[in-house]
Amino acid sequence: MENTETNPYQAPESDLETGTPEQNLQFGEPQKKPTGHGWQWIKSGFDLFKRSPGGWILTMVVGFLIMLAINIIPIVGNIIIMLTTYVWTAGIMYGCSQLEQGSKFKLSYLFAGFKLAPGKLIALSVVLGLFGFVIALACLGTVYIDMLSGNAEQPFAGQNATSILISILIMVALYVPLMMAAWFAPLLVIFHNYSVFSALKSSFFACLKNLMPFLVYGLIGFLLLFVAALPVGLGLLIMFPVLYASMYTAYKDIYLQADTMHL
Repeated sequence: MENTETNPYQAPESDLETGTPEQNLQFGEPQKKPTGHGWQWIKSGFDLFKRSPGGWILTMVVGFLIMLAINIIPIVGNIIIMLTTYVWTAGIMYGCSQLEQGSKFKLSYLFAGFKLAPGKLIALSVVLGLFGFVIALACLGTVYIDMLSGNAEQPFAGQNATSILISILIMVALYVPLMMAAWFAPLLVIFHNYSVFSALKSSFFACLKNLMPFLVYGLIGFLLLFVAALPVGLGLLIMFPVLYASMYTAYKDIYLQADTMHL
């Protein structure tokens, strides 16, 4: 059974829209939210970014350089990334919670996941990585192996364009439910001590309940990323932190509800 009591890593209880303290919010089952909240998650994520922009940008740059360095290592680098993907994400989510409590966003939060629940977060990364690998392998076949190993400069050379497009569309469609399961999972692990599969299940159904807000969120997020990439990509230094922070604000909106017993 999952631990939903207060713990040292539990997210602070505050109002999504105003950012003002709210003492009667309690963690509970995911709730369905209005369509417009998809935009609100991004807006609230930007509010979190504005509290400590320097710390956010430094963390994103260092994180990118770490991933770049790891990815240089053939095969082994891909394995390391698969093992640690949601460890890094959890650290950033923890940083969001500390930011709300008045701290500046620190580079050290990038590594916080290695202290919070490393075993579960690595297991979560492995499970999602393996599912993603199976999906890509099933859709792209040995071409995907060649892409991972760096042996193919033109992996789709000589293949029918229509079949390639169909394979990619099928792969994207299969990745959607996987991302739904992954979206809130690291937060549920570090803030509420969920097991890996319980976190995946809860995250999937939380997203399923909120398909319309997530559709708005996705469309606006994609548009903003496109615009951010135009000035030599410099806008991404803002948009990536905002999108990470919006994962946290969406979690608060969907999982934290007013405790009517104390109102």
